This record gives sequence, structure tokens and C-alpha cells, in this order.
Amino acid sequence: DASLQEARFLGSQHKAFLLIRRLPLFEQVDPSCLSEVTALLKRVVASPGAFVIQSGEEGKCMYFVGSTPQQTIGSGLHLGEDLARGIQRSKCLSVIVDGHEVTRLGTGDYFGEVALVSQKDHRRTADVIALSTCELFELSREDMQTVIAKFPILEARLTCMAEARLKRAQSSQHHHQHGPHGGSASSLTSTDNNATSEGALDHLESGNLRVFSRMTSDVSSDGNT
Repeated sequence: DASLQEARFLGSQHKAFLLIRRLPLFEQVDPSCLSEVTALLKRVVASPGAFVIQSGEEGKCMYFVGSTPQQTIGSGLHLGEDLARGIQRSKCLSVIVDGHEVTRLGTGDYFGEVALVSQKDHRRTADVIALSTCELFELSREDMQTVIAKFPILEARLTCMAEARLKRAQSSQHHHQHGPHGGSASSLTSTDNNATSEGALDHLESGNLRVFSRMTSDVSSDGNT
């Protein structure tokens, strides 16, 4: 039924808009940017065990993590509480670098930007595997380039996040290869030099949680207008 499909599409777009507008990535950007990104997002569902992205392949898109069976994004007065709880408990994706898990991702996270903004050949640097069924919103490389051409602040933020992810993955890889106390003085210095990028990444990640924790009052206000 065409009307049912249209309703589902509009519902998906509304859900995506509610998700991305509270991410630190989009803080203090022109409202038209949010509308444009939302219109470009494509909803996909990853099944348990599926490789969402694979290391070495060409990166053609990035993803924003929506809901999971354990944490379904709704709408209205309880949206803020749902997302705040979900970000803490629902990690539905495993990030693997050279056979080692370096982190897990869940509702409110995004990934796949490294190959798009930090790799000249656009090659993926990690595997991302679904641990459970999860909803993703896909933004193609071409659409992302169109958006950041209009809103350059997004490119700067994505690049910062991508570089921090790369350094964190390299640090984790070194830890697995040499152990917590292994490695030469030069490699330890390199790890120490990651502090700035680590701090930037931690700021963005903790910002997600802080923003989602404030959502209840924001959404309550929306619901009363």
C-alpha cells in the first residue's frame, strides 16, 4: 500500500531527525543542515553477525546508529529517557581492528567517517559487525560531500573524530601486540602523544551522553507546543 509505505518513510525520517539533531556533531549548525542531512539518510537494518563495513573495502557511506530491539526509539515525552538509557546499555555493534575489538557502538553513535574524510583512497580501516539486530541511517559519500561543501564545520568535526578514532585504534593495536608494559620508548611517546586526540574523542562521546541525558525536558517542551 503506497500510503502505508509513505507513512513509514515519513516516520523513519522523523526518527532520524530526532536522533541526529541532538548529536554534538550537529551542535550550533544551521537548522537547514539538519533538514538536508535528514532528507538524505537511508534507513537500513543490520542482522546479527552481519558485517556492516569491512576493513580494506572502499568506504562509500557512513552510518548513524538508531534503535535496537533492546532500545527502540519512540517519540513524544519519553524519547529523551529512552535514548539516554539506550546509549548506556545498548551496544549493538563491535568495532574490530586486526582481529581485536577496540570498542562497541550503540544508539546515538556514528561510524564509517574515517574512510570518507581521513583516507585518501577511502579504504575502511576496521570491521564493524552487528551483535544484534540494529537500525542504521546511511549517508552516502557523495551526499556527505555535498553537505560539507555547504557546511564546512561538519568536515572539521568529522575529521577530528576520524583522526581520534584512528589513533585510538592504533593505540589499542599496540597494546594487544606488546602488552600493557611492552614497546620501546619511542612507541610509548607516540602513545602519549595521542592524549589530545583521545581527549577530543572522549569529549565528543561523553557529549553524546550529556546531550541525550538532557533530552527529556527538551522533548517535553516540544510536545507541549
